[in-house]
Amino acid sequence: MVLGLIDVWRCHSLSSPRTIFPCPGHWHFSPLPEVKALETRQEKILVQLAELKAQVLSLCDVLKSNENPKSPRKSKREPVTADFVVNVNPESPAYSLLALKKLWSDVDFRIEPFQHSSVQGVIPEGFGRTRGCGESVISISLIWKKVNNAELVLSSLHESRILGEVNLLRYLSRLLDNHDSLPPEEATKIDGILDLSHQLVSQDNLKIKLSIINILDKKITNGNWFSTRKTPGIGDVAVWSALKQISPKSLPSNLASWYQKCEKSLNV
Repeated sequence: MVLGLIDVWRCHSLSSPRTIFPCPGHWHFSPLPEVKALETRQEKILVQLAELKAQVLSLCDVLKSNENPKSPRKSKREPVTADFVVNVNPESPAYSLLALKKLWSDVDFRIEPFQHSSVQGVIPEGFGRTRGCGESVISISLIWKKVNNAELVLSSLHESRILGEVNLLRYLSRLLDNHDSLPPEEATKIDGILDLSHQLVSQDNLKIKLSIINILDKKITNGNWFSTRKTPGIGDVAVWSALKQISPKSLPSNLASWYQKCEKSLNV
């Protein structure tokens, strides 16, 4: 009996002053409330971490599938059929019309030239009748006419017109390539190049023309195209056409090399 009391006293002396823990063999062990609360909190944290890990892994799978270089950027183009009129002044030929097949090799561009009574004299060379092959067919009636800017006439009934050569390229790009689906940064860059090429033709001030040429020269890096593609884009064709129209005496080094590259690539 004395030994039992001693055991109880020894266990009491080793325990918390608030809780008596019996020695083994006499009572069952009971953890502190603080320990139970800590264990419960730890279990909740582990569950939350497991859920967070699952979400992160799922997000990584989505990002990998979106960035997969093997996945096509866009699906095959649905066949497109269009028929419209383009009025062009022979004093400012829209040379971009000659490069349409280079931009969209799978489209059948059928260009039929006509001469308006307001135009007298020689018509620029190279703008003859063209026929191609492809599921998509774009029929263009090219009319040489005294106009201030190239005019794309979508409907003769309602006189719906799009003015400017660069806007003709914008229209075709949206019709055939869905230009609006490009990343915002790339679409903004292309629109800026198109605007500069339009100013290059429409601007009469020689100093401003030279300034625009220098700006374009700086936008070419490592002899590449203005676009991010490995082939010429609408921005390249627009600037090339503008330079052919104004025929500058000389070009900065980058732009000169790029222009020669255009001449060979566009093969016109």
